[in-house]
Amino acid sequence: MTGRPVQLLTSDRFVLAPAPHECTACARTRLGDMDDFQLRSPASRRRAVSAAATNPFLPIFVDAFVPDPSPAVERYTAIGVHDLRVHHGEVVDAAHCPHARPSVAVPRERGDGYRPYPVEGYFASAPDAPELSNPVTGVLSAHATDDVASLVTAKVSGFMVSHGEHGPYIRAWGGHCESYARSRWVGMVEGIERICCAEPSPADLRSGVPEGVRAIGLDEFGVDAASWRVPHPVVGTWTLGRDLVSGESVALPTRTVFYEAAIADPIYVQDSSSGCAAGGSDAEATLFGLLEVVERDAFLLAWYGDLPLREIRRDSIRDEESRHYLNRLALVGRTVRFLDATVGVGIPTVVAVCDTESGGVCLGAGSHPDPERALKSALVEVASDFQVIETRVHQRRDELEDMLRDPAGIRGVEDHADLYGLPAAREWLTRWARTPYPVSTQIALAELRRAATAGTSIETDLVLVVEAIAAAGFSPLVVDVGSHLSRRYGFSCVKAVVPGLLPIDFGWSSQRALRMPRLREQSERWLRQHGGADETFLLHERPHPFP
Repeated sequence: MTGRPVQLLTSDRFVLAPAPHECTACARTRLGDMDDFQLRSPASRRRAVSAAATNPFLPIFVDAFVPDPSPAVERYTAIGVHDLRVHHGEVVDAAHCPHARPSVAVPRERGDGYRPYPVEGYFASAPDAPELSNPVTGVLSAHATDDVASLVTAKVSGFMVSHGEHGPYIRAWGGHCESYARSRWVGMVEGIERICCAEPSPADLRSGVPEGVRAIGLDEFGVDAASWRVPHPVVGTWTLGRDLVSGESVALPTRTVFYEAAIADPIYVQDSSSGCAAGGSDAEATLFGLLEVVERDAFLLAWYGDLPLREIRRDSIRDEESRHYLNRLALVGRTVRFLDATVGVGIPTVVAVCDTESGGVCLGAGSHPDPERALKSALVEVASDFQVIETRVHQRRDELEDMLRDPAGIRGVEDHADLYGLPAAREWLTRWARTPYPVSTQIALAELRRAATAGTSIETDLVLVVEAIAAAGFSPLVVDVGSHLSRRYGFSCVKAVVPGLLPIDFGWSSQRALRMPRLREQSERWLRQHGGADETFLLHERPHPFP
């Protein structure tokens, strides 16, 4: 364009000169992804970008602002093709880029809190991590949005739309904490872990099971061979993991680990990021990945089994932060009910139910060996989402009412939770999600505690969770899904898989849980132990409301 000896990348919106150390393939991909995201209409059609719209002064700006090539240049320079705005930033390499610079270990001192490596330490050098959220090459989003209208939590969120082999997929992320700074850090970690769990590194894929490695076949996932999205699928691609009980290496079907794997195997399942977690150590990431899997299993058992859960007395909550959130909810006229959903694996699980202002309902859940932490996790979800669901009902009412008439229209992650913002959807709720809920038993939160040492450290809680899963008859497995992206900030990222537990699925036609014997068997077992004499299992065949 200018004759300068500078490598320029041109997209629909920007001309970008990468820094000398940056991978140009990654820079080009980032520009293209962000163009796709920014220039697509709601109908997913690209808006026309006329070549005549290019600002005639663009070459002058390139000459003026693009630096001469020099190893000392640390950041790229990008100039808006249409508005001439100048941006400086850093390209984040693709998760598995073969040209990425080696990750530099982030020195962090171990703290003495429950999480020994606080999340803010990941971003100590750049607290806002602008390279992750920016309109030029953002990998997580174009912007990180502070939700100043949130009444209870200091929410920060963002999203990207990924266009993979399964079609458009909204990859949203968010943090819901007591401060915007912490919410931003937590949200960005969530966004990174979801990217890590999307696609495997080509170098890590196996076309067969290596000798001496135990294969985890699809028959171990509790789904009849004819009931996968593609009946009787044949696994051709495998991913290596580890059994947390025996320590042995295992090979898992790749589609049960990564939800956007670009492999030749038929799409016999559309998995999700459930079970993917990041942490300051392998133990921390593994613990929270396993807890997410346990939570999903318990919630689906309670929902599809319509089990008569016990209600937890609010006056028994001792955690100070939880009590603050409850007080804020009371100030805006919202109350939350909590239920003991420890119905699957023996790890305390709590479900939170919050009615919205217009008569809908918002639900959340949490699992943790420490019941106070389990309840807080469920509480934060509904404290952050009850306004979101209210807003989406106003935005999507006609679409959601169509789903209520025909649940086959429920396809995406957001459809499940948004549907229950409709007052008319209350007839689809389980007995325990309705108000009032005529329970005969109320319990103190402390009654859920099963181990005196619960909540003392990440390491002891991980042992408790692994033992509980094994005692329930299942194998806790873990796959290292870390990449350049996660290692750049110094944390571990894993995908926890427990074959046989009920998996969360999105889209009414894709519910594996409804086709798994565990749903009936575990529900009947729980009813014999905790239900009344006249309680029998009756399948609650309605779409789950989990976000």
